[in-house]
Amino acid sequence: MKRRAPQILTLLSLLFIGGTAMAVQTAEKPAGDQYYPPEEAAERNAITWPRVVAFKNGAAVLQRPGRPAQEVRPGVRFGDFDLVAILPGSEPMAVLERNFARWGIIAYIGENGPVAALRKTVGKLEVLQPPRAPFPASYYDELLAAQEDVLGKRVLAGNADPSYEAVEDLLPPLDSYTFLGTVTSRQKVIVQPDGRLGFGRSKQHGGLEQLLFD
Repeated sequence: MKRRAPQILTLLSLLFIGGTAMAVQTAEKPAGDQYYPPEEAAERNAITWPRVVAFKNGAAVLQRPGRPAQEVRPGVRFGDFDLVAILPGSEPMAVLERNFARWGIIAYIGENGPVAALRKTVGKLEVLQPPRAPFPASYYDELLAAQEDVLGKRVLAGNADPSYEAVEDLLPPLDSYTFLGTVTSRQKVIVQPDGRLGFGRSKQHGGLEQLLFD
């Protein structure tokens, strides 16, 4: 048992930093996956991408079925889509974004149709709700009062070696900042819970001294 203790500690540490968690004892896992909602398949199948008629004067001429073509510039909304950018080149492409409630998609579309699409795990920001694990109010107090590795014993109670799946329900994600870097990094990039990136801790820019990404 003792030889597997470092494995348990590592898995629980990783989980505490950024894992997706649910309650251990009384609460049940919600149905489905919060990052792959069940309605996604139907929403994806219902997407009809606009046709790119032409590119001219820094704009894209877009057309929806049965509608007249319209000249759209980056940053402007076109129906359910946002024209994020226009990629220049011998075969220019329009970068269109479509956001649903719980996921989104970005497509690169040329005059001959869609070239590539990238799925997003985040949809409309106004309806974004960070997951909250329904842990009992006394959960952490009971763990601390036990004065022993209660969670480690629970994972090691079976005969199988510990895995991420075995410990993912034991601790919630750390609702605080973390950082990106290595032991040789002169400066580490701080990652705020809302996604902001930057250097240094301060009361400015959402807790960052130097804002890199908002």
